[in-house]
Amino acid sequence: MSFCKIGENRILESLILGDWPKLRYLNLWDNEISDEGLVILSQGNWPRLKTLNLGKIKVTSVGIKTIVDRSNWPRLKHLCLSENSEINDEALQILGQGNWPLLKTLDLGSTGVTKKGLLDFALNLNWPNLNELIVPSSMNDFTQDLLLYFLK
Repeated sequence: MSFCKIGENRILESLILGDWPKLRYLNLWDNEISDEGLVILSQGNWPRLKTLNLGKIKVTSVGIKTIVDRSNWPRLKHLCLSENSEINDEALQILGQGNWPLLKTLDLGSTGVTKKGLLDFALNLNWPNLNELIVPSSMNDFTQDLLLYFLK
């Protein structure tokens, strides 16, 4: 569904009303989904969901809080939030509270996260399987050394 541009309500209505118990991969990259849409999305009962791409939508810390508090995706391994400039340090701290123990990859490329936010996140990391953290390109030098220490 990436690049569909069919609008928040139509995409989410199809997802929530449909029966998708075996859904493993959901790519919503560059669609018109906002924080309000994430309220609907978080109601999806997808116990096998492994990859969720929410890159370049229109999410803020409010939407992040919604998916952290309401989603039931116990097998989530890959989460892409890149190209969401409104994702900042506050959103990252909220995201870190998510109950996704199998999460391996978190893509924060082209977001508003700062070095301080990443450091705070790394110090409070509760995802034992996280082994790939993609960060804004302006921080590559900083993160390569520091975060690898925490992701051992």
